[in-house]
Amino acid sequence: MLVDDRRPSFEGWLERKLDGLTEGIGQEPESWLRTMRDGSPRSRARSLGTVWCHMNNVRPALLDWSQRYDHLREVTRDDIQAILGDLHGTRRSSFLVSLRSLFAFCKKKGMVFRNPASGIKVGQHPYGIAQPLGQDDVDQAAEAAATPSARLVLVLAAVHAARTGAIRAAQLDDVDLGNRRLIIAGRVRPIDEFSH
Repeated sequence: MLVDDRRPSFEGWLERKLDGLTEGIGQEPESWLRTMRDGSPRSRARSLGTVWCHMNNVRPALLDWSQRYDHLREVTRDDIQAILGDLHGTRRSSFLVSLRSLFAFCKKKGMVFRNPASGIKVGQHPYGIAQPLGQDDVDQAAEAAATPSARLVLVLAAVHAARTGAIRAAQLDDVDLGNRRLIIAGRVRPIDEFSH
C-alpha cells in the first residue's frame, strides 16, 4: 500500500500566516484554526475556505498587536474599536465576525479571561445608512425605470428594501391593495401612498 508522506498544504499555509506573530499571540490563532479545520467533539469541521477567510480577516490586527503586546489577553476593546474605525462595509463585518470567533474560542478554552469583541454590533453603521444616494442617483434610477414592471421593482427595492430573490419570488397573492398590505419574504408590510 502507498503511504502518502507528503506534507499537507495546510501546514505550509499556517506557517506563512503565523510568521511575524509573537509566540504568545500566535499560539491561540493556531489552535483556533486547527480546531476549525479538524473539528472537535463539540464543533464540526469547517471548510478550508472558511478557515482561510477567517485568518486573512484577522491577520493584520494580529500582526499589529504582536508589535505591542505579548499575549492576546492584553488586547482591549479600544484596540478593536481603533481598527474598526478604519474599516467599512463587508470588510468591517467580516473582521468583526472572525475576531469574535477567535476570542470566543480562546475564552472557551481558558486562554483569555474575557472577550473584548463581545457586545460590538456587527451591523452597526455610524451614519444610519450604509450607502446614501444623492438626488442625481435617485433621478437617474427613476428615469431608467420606464416600464411598469421596472417601476415596481424599483419601488420594492428602494422603498421596501426587498432583495432580488424576494422580488423574483413575489406573487400576485402577496399584494392586498384594499387593506394596503404587501408580503415580502414572508413579512407583512404596510403599503404607503407612493407604493400604492
